[in-house]
Amino acid sequence: MPSNRVDKPEVSDNVKVVVRCRPLNEKEKIMGYKQAVTVDEIRGTITVNKVDLIRTIFAYGQTGTGKTFTMEGVRAVPELRGIIPNSFAHVFGHIAKAGDDTRFLVRVSYLEIYNEEVRDLLGKDQMQRLEVKERPDVGVYIKDLSGYVVNNADDMDRIMTLGHKNRKY
Repeated sequence: MPSNRVDKPEVSDNVKVVVRCRPLNEKEKIMGYKQAVTVDEIRGTITVNKVDLIRTIFAYGQTGTGKTFTMEGVRAVPELRGIIPNSFAHVFGHIAKAGDDTRFLVRVSYLEIYNEEVRDLLGKDQMQRLEVKERPDVGVYIKDLSGYVVNNADDMDRIMTLGHKNRKY
């Protein structure tokens, strides 16, 4: 007798994530840099270490995966603010706690990389494509990337709003 039963393939909700973390190079070790993450290959875990300064945050992924939300969040709602506005508060909070004999210079840039094209979101010419360069004395940098001196988190927030308006993707 024929069966009316239809076998459905087993659906798996597993997501595989691959992360590659490079160790500190000799120059970074000599300069006293600390490892931002600890990789435990046996347990398959990555632990983010508490460090005094993180110089680069790089959000990478497919369109629609939450990069912008992670980085910017909802700035008007404190518990939904992203990495960038929280970083603003963190940087200027430390500056406010520093003694009067210490001076700081804070510069901000804002760029977008899409399909290997680099654009300065604060630049005058939004069609100009910039080049990624490297020098032994400064490391990796973006040639002709604009930078603006800011005095407080509100300045940085205004610049972020301007740059966000110039985003294409």
